[in-house]
Amino acid sequence: MQGQSLSGVIPVDKPQGISSAAVVGIIKRAIFNQYGVKVKVGHTGTLDPMASGVLPVCIGKATRLFDMLSDKIKGYRAEFVFGKTTDTLDITGNIIDCDCALPTLSAVKEGILNNIGDIMQLPPKFSAKSIGGVKAYQLMRKGCDVELKSVCVHIRDIRIAAVNGVSDYSHIVADSDKCQSILLDIDCGGGTYIRSLGRDIAQSAGTCACMSSLIRTYSGHISLSQCSPLEELKVDVLQGMIPTIDIVSRFMPIYDLPYSLRHKFLNGVSVQFDVDAERFGITVDGQIYCIAIRGESGIKAVTNLWE
Repeated sequence: MQGQSLSGVIPVDKPQGISSAAVVGIIKRAIFNQYGVKVKVGHTGTLDPMASGVLPVCIGKATRLFDMLSDKIKGYRAEFVFGKTTDTLDITGNIIDCDCALPTLSAVKEGILNNIGDIMQLPPKFSAKSIGGVKAYQLMRKGCDVELKSVCVHIRDIRIAAVNGVSDYSHIVADSDKCQSILLDIDCGGGTYIRSLGRDIAQSAGTCACMSSLIRTYSGHISLSQCSPLEELKVDVLQGMIPTIDIVSRFMPIYDLPYSLRHKFLNGVSVQFDVDAERFGITVDGQIYCIAIRGESGIKAVTNLWE
């Protein structure tokens, strides 16, 4: 396998109980075992070990598309149970409060509305946030308390999928009834912690909560239906891989570089090329070469994607 065939995005359906970093390691070993080559591999945003679902894994030069892919809107289906919370904000942690009153469904709905849009969110202390080069969860596990700063995150929408385990809840649960658990479909920007979102919704409703399940349903243009189970990828790692050119074309137009301009452009010289976009992909004989921008002196490559 040479060149373009080892550059792209492998959409992985991450199982529960394994870290995102471990998935990357498995993919990297599978590529070496199946094709005998070492390539750069990386994911586009950590998914908690207890969570499952969409984990895009970039290989080869596609790892240079990290910023493009990690910043996009992601979808989650998350369940939260009310009346208790843990140090990790999910059911895998140690309970630190179990005496919170159950909120009414009306209060939870109000809490949801208060957490849509651009909000300030405090990340969980058990998270991959870096403090002095060390991950926060590593410090917490050593018994060191950590201080994290709130960051602005974008919550596009939150929809109720079930209440108290019932999907057709509107005929069974009244707004004045107690809410023991809620299942939410969430659309949010990069950097959002769903565990923190559940905490903040509960606090807005005057109580506490912890996350009991989490599935990432999509990440940017990649949906769960496009993902391959990790066990299958161990056998055929490139199944379902999205080529780099297909990923780039989802975000910007693609232009094939005229033959007369290739010598200069491929040697780093800006060239005059009539394009209708400020940022675009450039191909050479149909193969993706780079992401380029249009400037006063012509077009210039900014991200090399050639293998």
